[in-house]
Amino acid sequence: MRPDGVPSDAHNLTVIERYAADASIIVMAHGVLHKRLQVYADSVLAKLEGIELYCLGRTKHGWPAIRSMLGATLNWSRSNAR
Repeated sequence: MRPDGVPSDAHNLTVIERYAADASIIVMAHGVLHKRLQVYADSVLAKLEGIELYCLGRTKHGWPAIRSMLGATLNWSRSNAR
């Protein structure tokens, strides 16, 4: 997060889009997001629309799980919906 408390900006989205264009696979792994952060996640998903996204697993509420919360079990799945 930036020092001013803003978690994302237009430059960040441009960088994500550039790296995504060159990636052979994109893995989402952010866990449950606070309501305030959802708008930023939505902007990233909008930039990645049309690209197949994956996750290592899901939280009990359907969010792409964080690796440390999965233990030894990894279940690759598509992550395009939330």
